[in-house]
Amino acid sequence: MDVSLRGAGDELRLTVRDDGSGTDPARASERPGLGVVSMRERAHMHGGEFRFRSTPGEGTTFVLTFQGARSGDLA
Repeated sequence: MDVSLRGAGDELRLTVRDDGSGTDPARASERPGLGVVSMRERAHMHGGEFRFRSTPGEGTTFVLTFQGARSGDLA
């Protein structure tokens, strides 16, 4: 698993990657629970963008991006 948090200008980006079994993104919303849907909604509620990429057999990447972030927002 690889986790990174980077800031550049007014952008803050959290990326989480794994090399696990992955999944078919088109079918992710068919699974029971709220996982991807909930993450997307929460990001949107706070002015962010959530992206999800996955390929069966090749792992998964989640990217959460916020524009207009300031260093004081993390305190």
